[in-house]
Amino acid sequence: MSRGSLFFLTGSLVLLAGAGCSRSLELDTISSFTDALAEGDVETLKDGSSVAFQEKALRTDMAADNLKLLKLPKGEVSVLTQKDISETEKLVTVTVGKKKRKVRYKLVRELDDDENWVVDEIIIRQTREGLTVAKSVSDQMDLLLSVREFLDAWNVGTRNEVLAVATPEFQQVLSDLPAGYLAKLTGQAIGERKSKSKLKPDVQMDEDIAVVTLPGDDGDLVISYRLREEGWKVSDLAVEARTTGKHIPSVAKMANVVRTTGEFLSAYSAANKKALQTTATRQFFNSSLAPADLSMVQLPASLESLRDYEVTLHKNRADFVVRRDTEVTRFSLIRDQNQTDSVPRFFVDDVTIYEMGSRQEKRLSALFTAHATMLVFSEALGQRNPNLPLIRKTASRDFNKRVWEQVDGKLAARMPLAEIENARPTVLSTTFEGAVTEITVKQGALALTYVLRDENRQMRVDDVHLPVQNRPTSLKTNLELMIPIRDFVAGIDSQDIPRLQRTSSDDMNRIVWRQTDSIPQAGYVVPSHLQLEMSAVKIGEDEALVVLGDARHGAQIKLVREYGKYVIDDVLLIAGPESSQRAHLKRTLRLQLAERGLWNKKTQTVARPTSPAKQVQPATFTENDLIPPPIVAPLQDTFGSAGSPRGSDTARPSAN
Repeated sequence: MSRGSLFFLTGSLVLLAGAGCSRSLELDTISSFTDALAEGDVETLKDGSSVAFQEKALRTDMAADNLKLLKLPKGEVSVLTQKDISETEKLVTVTVGKKKRKVRYKLVRELDDDENWVVDEIIIRQTREGLTVAKSVSDQMDLLLSVREFLDAWNVGTRNEVLAVATPEFQQVLSDLPAGYLAKLTGQAIGERKSKSKLKPDVQMDEDIAVVTLPGDDGDLVISYRLREEGWKVSDLAVEARTTGKHIPSVAKMANVVRTTGEFLSAYSAANKKALQTTATRQFFNSSLAPADLSMVQLPASLESLRDYEVTLHKNRADFVVRRDTEVTRFSLIRDQNQTDSVPRFFVDDVTIYEMGSRQEKRLSALFTAHATMLVFSEALGQRNPNLPLIRKTASRDFNKRVWEQVDGKLAARMPLAEIENARPTVLSTTFEGAVTEITVKQGALALTYVLRDENRQMRVDDVHLPVQNRPTSLKTNLELMIPIRDFVAGIDSQDIPRLQRTSSDDMNRIVWRQTDSIPQAGYVVPSHLQLEMSAVKIGEDEALVVLGDARHGAQIKLVREYGKYVIDDVLLIAGPESSQRAHLKRTLRLQLAERGLWNKKTQTVARPTSPAKQVQPATFTENDLIPPPIVAPLQDTFGSAGSPRGSDTARPSAN
């Protein structure tokens, strides 16, 4: 053998000896660490690990218990591969135990002059629900230790300790809660989970989020975590109670509901509408709170002033309920659907007050909106020429359909509105009954009651109750009856036959208006009688009798309901107490047409005489066989039955 060959062989043996020594050091480090894991020897683990691993995975005395929960492989260690990352860091893949389970160790040399290697990280592959992922042992240990720290803080910790284990977002929500409610909330969340040494958590981890489920005597506690620079922090938690049924879908949501309600109460008590706008929904603020006099309804001044309140979460809304001796107040909140923050935001959408004694249900939106709407409607109605567009805007659908859509500006000015004085109403009382709100006011010399109805969260005036006798107290009913009467007068004044046909019954059209294209002479007597004040009303099924004026000068008008609205079927004109001073309009007009030979053929337009409405003395009638006996009382029905109702559900056709 040559001298050169001998040198080469000797050098190779030295290199092999050096590699074997290095592998032995790594194997010894990993084997010693694995044995300590199996025995739960935390002190030996600390001696064989880096400072970073100790701070994350071994920072408490409960580390040994947490290591057992991870169920790391135990047994003989064999090195498969190693990779030098730098002079002070390397990755070593080993097999452990009889099943030869693969585990990757990251070893570091913390001091340049130190030849000893220590464990800096352990990465083990885990399979869950068919998905295989690599998990860092230090992250898993850090998470389990964070769970124990959370239980300690929320069980017996101070307020600052409770906040310290939460993410900054969750921490901000919790910090705004009153101390008493925060303690109640933490106690309700932890429940009977006080035996922390017997934890059997179910852990689901991703890179920066995790969900830990802790079984308990009454149900499961589900904790949501987020990984921050300072470690795993609680972002939310839920309680699934099996026996009590008191589930908490989200503590973050519940806390945010309480915080928002507290901010709402503080702003409301200070009448700070700018602050209220940030805590209420846009519709609730704009339609109710912004124009309202907040002093009308007293609410609790703050959360701290409350002794008993509870929060109930629903899918996208929540209820905050305050119980007091005489009333229960419920704050209805809606979750912000456009929010992208991790902690959900809520806004107050309405406040409902239940009075125990009267059993009234008062909604703040209804009360404030009702008062504002009532004032606008009253002002529009009380004008000399009623503001019809504003009346229609503030009236209910039914009020508009039966009254305000049936009149134009000129006809609205003819409506009998003597009880509605042009004076600002003074509220005397407000009564709530579900969707209906009644506001009693002193308006001028009279006390009126405005009835408002909730239509798609908008309060609209549905009627006004009047202090009258011998006729309905309902303004809506009075106007509905008077519309065809005033419209009939307008038709005569304008000599508008089609208009008279629209306000007359089928029978009157058949007998009179379809037989002529001009108004018979007796028709011009009518306006002076039909423009008098309403003195009495009798309403039957699909018919009504309206009395205007008195026994010396007035009229009895028989109306029937055809095609959904009232029309005039006949009029008894009254010019005095004697029978000779009274006549039925329909018979009189028919007689005039017959006497002039105009029956069943059109007439030429005749000159219109001076209207009796402009005469000082009322017109009288010549006694003949068409004149009925005198009426005994204003409400005596001199016309008889109107017969069966006709076509009350369809639109009235043109009477041509």
